[in-house]
Amino acid sequence: MMRKNIIILLCSLLACTGSAWAQTDSSMLSFVQPKADSVAVEDSLSDEEIMKMLAKQSQTDTVRKVVDKGVDVSKMVNSKRMRPVDDVVFESSPFMKNTFFTLGVTSHLLELDNHSPGLEGSISFGKWLHEDHAVRAMLSMGEWRDNYDFSYQLATQLDVSYIFNISSFVNGYRPNRFCDICFVAGVGYANATQLSEEAEGRETFFGNAFDFHVGARLNLRVFKSLDFFIEPQVVGYTNGITVYEGSWRGIKPAFRGSVGLSYNVMQSYGSDSPRLLPRKSGYFINLTAGPHFQNSSLVYEVGLQNCIGVHVALGVGKNYTDYFAMRYSFAYSRNPWIAYAGETYPCNYFALRAEGIWDVLSFARYIMFKGENTRHKFLSASVLFGPEAGYMNKKDRSDAVQSFYFGVSGGAQVKFRLTPMISLYLEPRFSIVPYPAKAQVGETDNKYRNYYDGVMNFNAGIEVNL
Repeated sequence: MMRKNIIILLCSLLACTGSAWAQTDSSMLSFVQPKADSVAVEDSLSDEEIMKMLAKQSQTDTVRKVVDKGVDVSKMVNSKRMRPVDDVVFESSPFMKNTFFTLGVTSHLLELDNHSPGLEGSISFGKWLHEDHAVRAMLSMGEWRDNYDFSYQLATQLDVSYIFNISSFVNGYRPNRFCDICFVAGVGYANATQLSEEAEGRETFFGNAFDFHVGARLNLRVFKSLDFFIEPQVVGYTNGITVYEGSWRGIKPAFRGSVGLSYNVMQSYGSDSPRLLPRKSGYFINLTAGPHFQNSSLVYEVGLQNCIGVHVALGVGKNYTDYFAMRYSFAYSRNPWIAYAGETYPCNYFALRAEGIWDVLSFARYIMFKGENTRHKFLSASVLFGPEAGYMNKKDRSDAVQSFYFGVSGGAQVKFRLTPMISLYLEPRFSIVPYPAKAQVGETDNKYRNYYDGVMNFNAGIEVNL
């Protein structure tokens, strides 16, 4: 009996010691707690039965090593994404809350040289279902030319698009943010009508096509409830978009570039962004003029000195930050472009432009001085870029090339501030003007083909801050 009590006492001490050791090294080991720290043994048990019980008890009083499994991807996926705090609470009710209407102009260019560039007008309605996600329905109408016989083709199109606001998803919901970058994707249906005039008379052809499109959307908050947007897209049409060419199963790629205004209805706005200048200030007007010419082989054949013309522009704009502004301007240009037996013929451009002006010097100072003393007192050096829409009248000996166009424009500007109100600047710039014209013999089987004018001008101007 005495021996049994001694064995039981030793086993209890061992169990307590193992438990204490496991707790002191808990960073690497995990101790499985037994149901009891002692074993009740009847006096009638033999020594052999007691040893079996103790062996069984020792198996339960063991330690288990924790194995390091490395990175747990499931925990990363299920963890909450870090996102900056939203500026205001997004609301989607009632239905008209956070909806928007847009008016836009679109340049439409089908593949290769079979069709001329076209212009479309569009109207759309959309709704933000979430601070990052919106849907939009757009109706557009436009026209272009079939370069084979230069017949008109009219198209009506209905598109449904999904819009994902990348800026909001990454940096939090900010209705007062000046610039939002969005992803756009969707599908649509188009009905096309082609009017062909042959020797036997006028014929009409009809076609139907489906499309899918992907692109990007740049939103600039120019006023509290009004956005200026630029939206380039890559589009795939079924063959019906060219009315009678090929099977409907074929795909014809195209490019669309749109600009316009978007009006936001009942949008939660909050206060003005601290990064923006006061909305009631920063407006300016400017007057620009300078020499103008086309960068083309025909001009150099005539002689550049004989083809210099004039360019004038009147613009109005607003500074949104110390280093970014938007300017909207009307421009007129005229220059000789071709000559026969010493007689030159003029080309006229009437253009509307919307340009972003990025002051590189002020932006560098913003980075260096961390937002303080951003704008240089006397000097700025900027780059300019944006869409240009207009009308071209290019006179030739027997006829004239007349066409509406949708192109791009850009340049550079060095500005000298004489007073807080008056500035003088130098502004070299360019424009790319697409248009269809009669093809030269041997260029193509089509009667017409697509051309592009590279228009250059070197300007000086005066700017008045209002």
